[in-house]
Amino acid sequence: MQTSGNKARRVARVGAMLALAVVLQACGQKDPAEELGAARAALAKRDHKTATIHLKNVLEQEPDRKDARLLLAKTLLESGDPNAAEVEFSKASRLGAAPEEVAPLHAAALIAKRDARKALELYGTVQLKDPAAMAELKLALATAQGALGKRDQARALIEAALQLQPQGVSTRLAWARVLMAEGQVDEGLALVDTLLKENPKLAEAWRLKGDHAVARRALPEARQAYAAAVDADPRNMGAQGALLTALMTERDLDEARKRLDALKKLVGQNGEVLYFSAALALEARELGPAFEQIQQLLKIAPDDPRALMLAAHIEFQRENYLPAEAHLNRLLGRGVDTPAVRVLLAHTFLRRDEARAALEALSGLPDSSNDARVQALAGEALMRMGEVRKAEAHFRRAVQLNPQDSRSRILLAMREANAGSVDKGLSQLQDIASELDNPAADVAIVATLVRKNDFAGALKAIDQAAPKLQPGSADSMRASVALMQGDRPKARTLWEQALKANPKLLAAAQQLARLDQVEGKAKDSVARFAAVMKADPALVEAKLAWLNARQLAQEPAEDVLAAARQIAKEHPKSVPAQLAWVRTVQQRQDVAAALQAAQDAAAALPNEPQLIELIGQLQMRQRDYKLAALSFKRLAELKPSSAAALMRLVEVEVAQRDYPAALATAKRAQALQPGRIDTQRALVALESETGNVAGARRLLKEIQSQPGREAFAFALEGDLETSQRNWDAARAAYKRALERGGQMNDVAGKLHGSLVAGGKEGDAQSFERQWLADHPEDWSFRMYLGNLALVRGAFEPARLQYEQVVKGQPGNAVARNNLAWVLMRSGDLANAEAQLKEALALRPGDVEILDTQAQLLSSQGKHEQALQVQRRVVGVEPGNPARRVALARLLMAAKQPDEARGELQGVLKLGDQYPGQAEVRQLLQQL
Repeated sequence: MQTSGNKARRVARVGAMLALAVVLQACGQKDPAEELGAARAALAKRDHKTATIHLKNVLEQEPDRKDARLLLAKTLLESGDPNAAEVEFSKASRLGAAPEEVAPLHAAALIAKRDARKALELYGTVQLKDPAAMAELKLALATAQGALGKRDQARALIEAALQLQPQGVSTRLAWARVLMAEGQVDEGLALVDTLLKENPKLAEAWRLKGDHAVARRALPEARQAYAAAVDADPRNMGAQGALLTALMTERDLDEARKRLDALKKLVGQNGEVLYFSAALALEARELGPAFEQIQQLLKIAPDDPRALMLAAHIEFQRENYLPAEAHLNRLLGRGVDTPAVRVLLAHTFLRRDEARAALEALSGLPDSSNDARVQALAGEALMRMGEVRKAEAHFRRAVQLNPQDSRSRILLAMREANAGSVDKGLSQLQDIASELDNPAADVAIVATLVRKNDFAGALKAIDQAAPKLQPGSADSMRASVALMQGDRPKARTLWEQALKANPKLLAAAQQLARLDQVEGKAKDSVARFAAVMKADPALVEAKLAWLNARQLAQEPAEDVLAAARQIAKEHPKSVPAQLAWVRTVQQRQDVAAALQAAQDAAAALPNEPQLIELIGQLQMRQRDYKLAALSFKRLAELKPSSAAALMRLVEVEVAQRDYPAALATAKRAQALQPGRIDTQRALVALESETGNVAGARRLLKEIQSQPGREAFAFALEGDLETSQRNWDAARAAYKRALERGGQMNDVAGKLHGSLVAGGKEGDAQSFERQWLADHPEDWSFRMYLGNLALVRGAFEPARLQYEQVVKGQPGNAVARNNLAWVLMRSGDLANAEAQLKEALALRPGDVEILDTQAQLLSSQGKHEQALQVQRRVVGVEPGNPARRVALARLLMAAKQPDEARGELQGVLKLGDQYPGQAEVRQLLQQL
């Protein structure tokens, strides 16, 4: 037992120990005043690292000391770390530092971190008592306005600053920049020279001379001026950046690396160093290091417009077009709507074969008539959309604006060769080819000659282009010509020669693999891609081609799955690799596992639209509509210019029966991309569903007036009248659609259905006979007839129609499944099992086929197997009550009433969410 005396002595000892610890700790710390003095001494020597350490020591002891906080902010800004500086300026301001000391430098830090808007929001209306401080603030705000493209406002602020400080170095330098920008170059340069006479080490004056040289395309002169600026002030990040940019423009990458290494030693791994490390790696085509460096920068500056733009360029060069699009859309979302952003976005869309989206991206530019890049891109987009004449006008304008635009010249020449004079077009292409070191025009010549079946000429052109092509490419092109001539053995030999010359040439391996598969040698194609993988282990495309070849060779599903998993593991940041993995899992019809795989991939690639879309689709399969809605909303955020993304959201809103929301979303999609067929169809249906039938009819009239859309519009009108149970009007509309060649969406079946629903059975039979006589291979119509007979319980007519479809389309798994069902219900279990086996081979794991298989097994008395299969179906679609009702029936057949009752009662609790409750109650009564 512890006495009170012992307790008191122990407390005393603890107290003494704590006191001693405090004393010892205090002994280990320097006086804050001494630390502050040491920091100032270090700054006098321009030793920013040491100064930062001393200042942080002061603030560790006295975190509310505003003079130390302000000095730390200034030190961080001078050392090239505007992100950290901005945080410290904010803290100093909250601690009560004088606005005259904080405002100009805080605004400068915000501008340095590319947040001009925030600088204007915080200080745009601030008035300072000190004229010098007010002048500096106005200059900072002028820079912010200039960054946002507001030149008039920037000029006015510089004029006001000059009035406050007419002899100030910063104000005179800013005015010199204004003079030069407005064409008064001599006056501006004279002012710069005056400033340099006063102070030859004025870095910003040298930088301005460099900028002027760049404007005159005098890069060597610019390089000298920027080097002088850096020598005058090595910590001037603007000067360092300008010099590095000039060196990269001149392709002097070795000197750029030396300069960057020196900067890194001086300031450490700050934002500027990371940015130029990534830019230099991109310039050197070192895409892996470029990606790693830009990712590091985005971690510390996720909203930096310059970093986002460079990240988009890097992803574009890596052929990861979706992340590139995400970065560019983020820039647009932040108000950075510049020609450079939209031009790269249009390039990205074209690489993904989204010509209309590319044109829409360019249409956002206010004045693009004098921009050769925009004209060329618009021409290419229009060409892909089939608007040839409009495209030609844009290409001609591009060449007029930039005679060196070889791409537009090539496309115009090819247009001439294809639609005008072949000889004239070829002559133009040959002129371009003689000027260029790259083989683009040479390849266009080959393509043109092949199109006119001049194979001998094409082979001569390949011989001429060979020195410009990578190893193996000439033989690969010759092989293509041989194949077009029908000489498959020669083509095979040439492609094999190409691969021997260049084992990394994936295109040649792909062509050989196609020949292998046509000739029934699928296993050979697997070996070919394995060889390319060995030659280039980092080539993701080769690994994915190898994976696909293994699937075509029908290798064991588990082996293919393991291979897909390994590729995804090796390339966690590769979108195609992750999608291949998810889709391989999805092919097994294991929705839960596929969803988990997609979510795992999205964790590493959170801004990848394709993965987000796939997650939403899988959530829809699971009937988890709330989560699917969140996924598709995220998709729309990542792709703000995509109507297709919004239509995904419409799908889930319709599934949730939130028709007003679906209508509003569809209208947004229509505004983004007018004329999309799926959007127009949804708008008509949703206007009707929300009670605005008149509005739906007005929309139909608009669509019917659009050239080429008449058949589609009349089919839509038939759907609308069907929803209103106006059978005669529906029949008339469907008939007009068919008369205009509109056989999409089973219009014939819909017309037949309107006759049946309208009580005109005789007319329906007449139409059926006539239509089948004229269109005996309309398999969609036969499937409709089979389904109609199935619903009516007429198994023999259903069987006859499904057999015709299976005969005409052996690969139609749905028809085989339906035929198996009919045969089972007719008691022909052996043939039902045979059809089901074929269906499962075509679509392994398909839930509809598995559902039929479970019913068949039960009919054969194999109850445990039946239950096992049906439980798998329920596992794939846990949110589908109909699957659980089917499971309950099988449980009843297997004499397991208690489990059947549990399943049925679970469905009963859903109430109106499941429309088949009458059947559920009837089954419960049988238990």
